[in-house]
Amino acid sequence: RELRFTFEDYMIYKKTPGNSKANLTYDRGLMATYGTNFGLDLTAMIVNGNGIKEAGDDRLFDFDSNKSFALRAIQSFGILNIGAFAYSGKETVADSLNPDNEITIYGPDITIGNEKIEMNVQYLNREDNNPYFTGEKLTMEGGFAEIIYMPRGDQSSFLFTALYNYINGTGDQYDYETMTFNVTHMLARNFKLLGEITYDLIEEKSIITAGFVCAF
Repeated sequence: RELRFTFEDYMIYKKTPGNSKANLTYDRGLMATYGTNFGLDLTAMIVNGNGIKEAGDDRLFDFDSNKSFALRAIQSFGILNIGAFAYSGKETVADSLNPDNEITIYGPDITIGNEKIEMNVQYLNREDNNPYFTGEKLTMEGGFAEIIYMPRGDQSSFLFTALYNYINGTGDQYDYETMTFNVTHMLARNFKLLGEITYDLIEEKSIITAGFVCAF
């Protein structure tokens, strides 16, 4: 998600139902990757499951002893890549009536494209058996689809992106649906300008964003 061109995020990675702290953005942990000579790439992860916030008074970066495990597999067929992702974790809040929340996230993804145009689609299903730590279960499903057009491949100074975000969860507060159109102008490899409009299909309102992104 850090490589995306849009200011609008891939929201299915960020949403955290109830009082859960676990999502698919930032985490501390270990990662191992392995690539085969027939196009299969594997990634395995062990992470703390509660993000990358600063250490507490006990100088620990995790609020419980549980760890989360994830596996991603992707098979390449030329311009087509087909992948699958699975995540299993548990978080414990000691002072809660029901202190344990078990989390399962899984789903497929597809990437197809060449040097000028690329389409990415991912669907994820998330199941929390106790995200409010009161015994209530919650499910959330959704994903995103995007098309990126680069007129001159990786030498393009202008890039165009269309992004669709969708989330459906237990309770309307987790529903999310937007369409985003972005134009990015690369002034340098580490400096870009962007203009973007996002239309919220639920709230029926538009958000316009303009600015720059740089890294040194």
